[in-house]
Amino acid sequence: MSIQHRVVGLACVILATLDFACEPPPPPAPGAECREGAAICNGPHGALVCVANRLAAASCGGPRGCSVDTARSMVLCDESVADVGEPCWQGSWSTGGRSACSRDRKHALICEKNHFAVMATCKGPTGCANQSPMVQCDSRIADEGDPCLEGAVACSTSGATLLACREHRFAVDATCRGPKACHESTTGIRCDSSVAEAGDPCGGTGGVACSADHTSLLKCEDSKMSVVSPCKGKAGCTADEGTIRCDQSIAAVGEACDEGPACTADAKQILACKDGKRVVERACPKGCEVRVAEHIIECR
Repeated sequence: MSIQHRVVGLACVILATLDFACEPPPPPAPGAECREGAAICNGPHGALVCVANRLAAASCGGPRGCSVDTARSMVLCDESVADVGEPCWQGSWSTGGRSACSRDRKHALICEKNHFAVMATCKGPTGCANQSPMVQCDSRIADEGDPCLEGAVACSTSGATLLACREHRFAVDATCRGPKACHESTTGIRCDSSVAEAGDPCGGTGGVACSADHTSLLKCEDSKMSVVSPCKGKAGCTADEGTIRCDQSIAAVGEACDEGPACTADAKQILACKDGKRVVERACPKGCEVRVAEHIIECR
């Protein structure tokens, strides 16, 4: 945009003593009348731009500050670095696009209603980086409630939960109680949900987990972890390299089950799994035996 410059001469006043005093005009200030589209530098890191025929302040906190392109007769304001609440009037004279990094590099900002507001937190190791005309925000680490961009996922700062951006705020998507917690892998953000508690959020993945005391098998249903089966066998519930195993070799009548037989805790009966529930198959006068090595459960 071509900038119109108006040259104002010195104001000369004839005094009563016939002495002449010439004073420069007052410097431009926000609110002064101006020609629409005009802009001037107001210091190395500030500018005044004409909006609705009135001068308005803008911050030029980027490394290039405010400068004049004499070849094109343009004022350039680098708005790529700013703080929340600072004025912004981004247009063709701005080199910052529609976004900026906060000065501490912990937030990505957006120009809204002529002032910078937080667009996303950038708590990841690289923070907020300027990549004109946009910014790159490392939001791989965040906290519940932090502002974010839709579709973003992150690990909480404690690593205990996986966060997902919902309605521009991070919310807990799943707990990550497994030994690897929430972490970044070569394929992105991953949550070790191999250990869970009933009621934990699970993002509707349908996955399974062991309870923290290794006595129960849980499954993700309706975005919450629920106990689906006890694991009363000697091995309990184990998680090995992502594989969940529930030792159901010891059970009680009526308990939930997947398949295969089991012994009652008093070893007096052998149980079968029918329609997802334990039922008595037969009595074991000499006792019910679990032979783990051979994967055999039978009456003696």
